[in-house]
Amino acid sequence: MAIIATGITRTTIGVNYLVTCMGVFTSCAVWPFYCTTLWERQNKIAVIVAPTLGSITAIACWLGSTHALYGTVSIATTSNIIPLIIGNGVSLIAGAVYSIICTFAFGADDFDWRRLQTEIHVADDSDVKGLTPEQIAQEKSHELLSPEQDRDLKRGKVKACIIAVVLCLVFVILWPMPMYGTRYIFSKNFFRFWVALTFLWAFGSAFTITIMPLVEGRSTIKLFFTTMVFGKKPQQSPLDGVMVEGGDESDQRSSGLETKDARADERAV
Repeated sequence: MAIIATGITRTTIGVNYLVTCMGVFTSCAVWPFYCTTLWERQNKIAVIVAPTLGSITAIACWLGSTHALYGTVSIATTSNIIPLIIGNGVSLIAGAVYSIICTFAFGADDFDWRRLQTEIHVADDSDVKGLTPEQIAQEKSHELLSPEQDRDLKRGKVKACIIAVVLCLVFVILWPMPMYGTRYIFSKNFFRFWVALTFLWAFGSAFTITIMPLVEGRSTIKLFFTTMVFGKKPQQSPLDGVMVEGGDESDQRSSGLETKDARADERAV
């Protein structure tokens, strides 16, 4: 990506141009993608057609508004703010509109989310030699959500939706619209603040997506190093063939392989 970006900067287009107009091509998929996981009524036609028609509509509005406002379509004119706002806004809205129209025009689906628990399995060792039916049943039981976990996921969904709406209102409406409406011109100090905030936000995001997987996977990383690097012999879990670090009950719980037998209770105590 760095090599491609460096090469593009040597052309008349530039990376900044691609970043500002990228939403014209991609924002149309936001709503259909969202609905594939949160709206059971969206059908297959909507998933395929909505992003395609949304992108075509957005490109037409982007280039059409550029020609109407400036009389010509070029890199310079299509980089202006108004055509980009029109193109990106139409792309985001058109994807949602086409998805809803296609869903009800061709028949709304009624997907049963319980199929994800009954028909799709993360692991299936039923063909592995040596496993008893009890062990296979125990393996599959770890994939089922408890009522407490299901409630936690629903609470997390509500929290994520609220945060997404708040951030969208702040960054799309409450912050930029008043500045644009008043035709505010950045002062030197305000521009410094703007750049600093942008960098802090970017580095904070990069830090989060880099560190969080390491923190969440610390038990697996520890097991790898103690076993492969330091030669510490792990003990076998109740599921044959699955190795967990001996003597560390917290690792067993975090990996979802703990059992409720007396030995596990004794080790926990």
